[in-house]
Amino acid sequence: MVERDELTFVEEMGALFERLGYGRMAGRVWGYLLVVDAEQVSAADLVEALDSSPSAISTATRVLISLGLVDR
Repeated sequence: MVERDELTFVEEMGALFERLGYGRMAGRVWGYLLVVDAEQVSAADLVEALDSSPSAISTATRVLISLGLVDR
């Protein structure tokens, strides 16, 4: 579980990625991965933590993979 200031960071990363043209959800996922205390995070974990749909998480994950920020 992440703290409120960490959730703020997640949302700020979403806004940054959106401004850069990569999409808000990609930034939210990246921000969450930076603050969560876990070795691995599943798509289901991201859906729950970010209150999002599986398809949005899948699309965001593909963006992050294409940027070289995450591996499957």
